[in-house]
Amino acid sequence: MIPEIMDIIVKCITREKDHAREIVEAIIDSEQNYLFTNDLDYKDNKTSILVENRNDNMAGGPPGMQGNMGPGGGMQQQQ
Repeated sequence: MIPEIMDIIVKCITREKDHAREIVEAIIDSEQNYLFTNDLDYKDNKTSILVENRNDNMAGGPPGMQGNMGPGGGMQQQQ
């Protein structure tokens, strides 16, 4: 009986670990892709590349974060 219980525990922990890994990777990706600048000239002239990349990455964000671009291009969590 103990091996069966251990097997169930290991499966649950592995599932939760994998889920947490997906969330952490999505957060890291969003932080790496985040651009903060107050320079409007830079935003106007340089963000065309970022918009293309952002559209490619929109579906890959963490739950509650997809498609909610905030001021300056940052992701905002849904309320």
